Amino acid sequence: MGRMLSPVVTRPVIKAYNPQLFSLPSHDCLSIKPVYLRSGSSAPSVRRDASTTAMGDPVADANMDAVQRRLMFDDECILVDENDSVVGHDTKYNCHLMEKIESENLLHRAFSVFLFNSKYELLLQQRSATKVTFPLVWTNTCCSHPLYRESELIEQNAIGARNAAQRKLLDELGIPAKDVPVDQFTPLARILYKAPSDGKWGEHERSRYTYSCRPCLHAQVVLHQSHE
Repeated sequence: MGRMLSPVVTRPVIKAYNPQLFSLPSHDCLSIKPVYLRSGSSAPSVRRDASTTAMGDPVADANMDAVQRRLMFDDECILVDENDSVVGHDTKYNCHLMEKIESENLLHRAFSVFLFNSKYELLLQQRSATKVTFPLVWTNTCCSHPLYRESELIEQNAIGARNAAQRKLLDELGIPAKDVPVDQFTPLARILYKAPSDGKWGEHERSRYTYSCRPCLHAQVVLHQSHE
C-alpha cells in the first residue's frame, strides 16, 4: 500500500524521504517512461487490543466481499515505531482504520516496488475499484506490507520485506519469484507517511524500503484479482 501520490486523494504527509528515490545507475531518471496497467481488481509477541473492532461495522463495511473481510481480520501487519523497530502486530482492519491510526498512532511496516523493463519503462498499476483504500488511484508497480509471519519478519538484509514483495508481485501481477529474485531488489529509500483515504480508511506506514527491480526479459505480467 504506499502509493497515494494522486490528485484525487489528500496529499500524504511524508516525514522522511530520499532525494535519490528514482535514481538509477547510468540512466537519466527524467527519461523513464511509465507503462500503465489497469488492475482487475521472530519479533516481539505484542498485540494491540483489537476487541473494539473485532467484528467491524456491518453497515460501514457492507461493500466488502467475504474474502476481503477474511483478509482484513486474519492477516496481521507488523507494527513498528518511527525507527522501524517492531513493537507488535495487529489486523489489517485496525491498521487501516483512521480512528485507530489517530487514537493509537498505529504505524505498520510497508514496502513499495518500482518495476522497470529493459527499456527502463516503469510499470504503473491502477488500483481496483473494489479496493478498501484508495480505489482507482494510479500507483507504482506494487505496494503492500509484510505480514506478521516468520518469512516476512526476517530483518537481515530486509529479506522479510523482499519476500513480501515477491509474494505480492505474484498475487497482483502473476510474476513468479524466479523472475524477481530477492537479490534483484535495490533498496532506494525509507519513507514515513500518513494519508487518509476517506472518512474511515487511510494509511500510516513506515515503508521499510522502496525498491526498484529490473526483471528478467521473459517475465510475463498476468492480472490477478486482488481482494485486499
